[in-house]
Amino acid sequence: MSGKAEEIKGRVKEEAGVITNDEHLKQEGKIDQASGKIKQATDKVVNKVRDAAKAMPDSQGDSQNDQMKVRRRSHQRLAAVLRI
Repeated sequence: MSGKAEEIKGRVKEEAGVITNDEHLKQEGKIDQASGKIKQATDKVVNKVRDAAKAMPDSQGDSQNDQMKVRRRSHQRLAAVLRI
């Protein structure tokens, strides 16, 4: 489920909890909203890292090219780790 969808689901749960006076449901809704916001923020970071890795030039001197490949791999690994 996308971050935005999870955030919306949380809002619905929270409102349902308010209407039914169910504290547990309200808390679940707040947790879902927070989780959705975290997913959205993580996706933004992953996309920025991915874009930065793609923007790196492919052809330079041998040692510079090797350094760029290492950086690109590092960025890709970071993007993979941040993808939760």
